[in-house]
Amino acid sequence: MESLPNLFGYFVAVSLATERITEAIKGLPLLSTWLAIGKPANSTAEFIRKTGVRVIAGGVATSLAYFAGNQLPGPLTTGLGSAWTYLLFGAMSSGGAGMWNSVLDIANQLNYQKQFQTQQLAANPGAGILPASNTANPMPAPPAPVVKATPPPAPKEPKAPTNPPAIAPIPAPPSKPAATGDQILQVAGKHVGEKYVLSARVPKDDAHWAGPWNCSEFVSWAVFQISKTLYGCDNDKGDPATAHAFTGYWNNDADKQGQIISIEQAARTPGAAVLRLPQPGATGHIVISNGKGGTVEAHSQNDGVIESTLNARRWDLAILVPGITYTEGPIATVSPPNTTIYRLVNPPMTGNKVLEIQERLKAEGLDPGPLDGEFGPYTHAAVVAFQTSHGLVSDGEVGQQTAAALGLQIE
Repeated sequence: MESLPNLFGYFVAVSLATERITEAIKGLPLLSTWLAIGKPANSTAEFIRKTGVRVIAGGVATSLAYFAGNQLPGPLTTGLGSAWTYLLFGAMSSGGAGMWNSVLDIANQLNYQKQFQTQQLAANPGAGILPASNTANPMPAPPAPVVKATPPPAPKEPKAPTNPPAIAPIPAPPSKPAATGDQILQVAGKHVGEKYVLSARVPKDDAHWAGPWNCSEFVSWAVFQISKTLYGCDNDKGDPATAHAFTGYWNNDADKQGQIISIEQAARTPGAAVLRLPQPGATGHIVISNGKGGTVEAHSQNDGVIESTLNARRWDLAILVPGITYTEGPIATVSPPNTTIYRLVNPPMTGNKVLEIQERLKAEGLDPGPLDGEFGPYTHAAVVAFQTSHGLVSDGEVGQQTAAALGLQIE
């Protein structure tokens, strides 16, 4: 009979140790999310979580039963040589661990109820202690006695004046006039004849700026003057006094927020921007449409700010700036260039005329690369350098003006 208490003590010890070790495993960093946090009731995730905890507890209990088996008296250890015996003790001990954990939960709940009642008594000394089963729904307090109050006398209505003073209506704040494309054209047209400098930087918020200009700074300045909005700049949310405009930035803004239109539509839309995209190392070019097939533009160092035409020139796209109201006039015809424009494209342009261009650039002291009749990057860079040094539009394209400066005729 002495072995029975020892067996019970062995069982209790293994159960308690199993419960503590299992809780420690559940709290490990990589396992706590899956084992320690309960999932929605009756869900597959909760079933898997509970099964996992039970498997871990069974494994821990079986291991403890094996290592603690020598603590039992001789008569009880004789049958522990079998693995099935350790599994049996492990299963019983893991169940005991769950039972012991439930006992601890009940003890903790009773202790919590005791603390809650003590706090209630301290807060309301005269109220007594409510039964634990009624703490969630305490008895309602007796109704307060009804005291009839005498209503105060109604206030006397003030007498209306015989001749009330007239109240002047509050004027509505003046609405901001809409910015229009015609206004862009008007602002830009006042600067015809002013100086052009390729590297010019223009403070967009200076309404009295009178040059020098370059093509993109000129158009971005005109847009800001009538809309107070930066467009075509390196930072359209930045300081208008230092924001830098560039034809490439105009192209970026058009892709993100602008409205791209055809060259024909721009030709009949005052204030529309028309541009030629910049090639590597070149500037491109941008102008303002006058709505009649003509332009206002900061053209070049030789010409300054001029009125010109869209006709017979190469363009890539046209843009309407968001937030500006545009109106279209009658149809204005725009014809493409009547000669070949030699420029950097893929595949490259080749032929005898390209060879002539290279030879003339070489004669000017510039390096067009191999004299092979192929308009490649070296020839392009030499054209840009020639245009810049001769006050032409530095777009890297050999049209009629650049060809004439090189002493060439193109067809």
